[in-house]
Amino acid sequence: MTTPHYTVENLGSSLRFTLPYRESWTRSLVIILLLLSAPIVPFLFVFQPTDLTRLLPLPFFVFAMIMWAILAALMVVELLWFAFGLEVVEVDDNHIVIRHQIFGVGISRELHSENIDGVFVSRQSNNWLTYSKRGFRFADFKKGLIAVNSGRTIIGEPRTFRFGSVLNEGEARQIVTMIHQRFLRYQYRRPKDAG
Repeated sequence: MTTPHYTVENLGSSLRFTLPYRESWTRSLVIILLLLSAPIVPFLFVFQPTDLTRLLPLPFFVFAMIMWAILAALMVVELLWFAFGLEVVEVDDNHIVIRHQIFGVGISRELHSENIDGVFVSRQSNNWLTYSKRGFRFADFKKGLIAVNSGRTIIGEPRTFRFGSVLNEGEARQIVTMIHQRFLRYQYRRPKDAG
């Protein structure tokens, strides 16, 4: 099954949902501008030294350049995630795996069925303001309209992971219904207390 926002593959004993992750072009533009301006500071430190930069010890300068390079690399990954990222979710009787991939490479979160309390359409709004304070989105498994309660936090609250950030509520309900029809164990075993 294919819709504009997701595809579903029946893999025999499991279902695979593939959802493109797309972010607004304004956020991508901001990251592009930051990346274009990123080389300016190291250039100024190296080729236009001031009295202040001459006073800095060499280890501080090396540390600052390493941190600058790491930040630039993270911005490149985030930009690639915004433009080419995919959420790939595989559901079977034993686990739910949520993968964030860029060109087939990425990170994943595996949720084991014995810890899953249920899969549901999240009550949390799915707009840019809800997630504007979150950091590195490629590594964030808390964004989307479909939620999975899996385990508990240290203070006893349900740990909720999400996917389907590009979905509308109707599409999210379709996916949740498919999961519930195929895998009864992911319907709630106790009342939902997170969203």
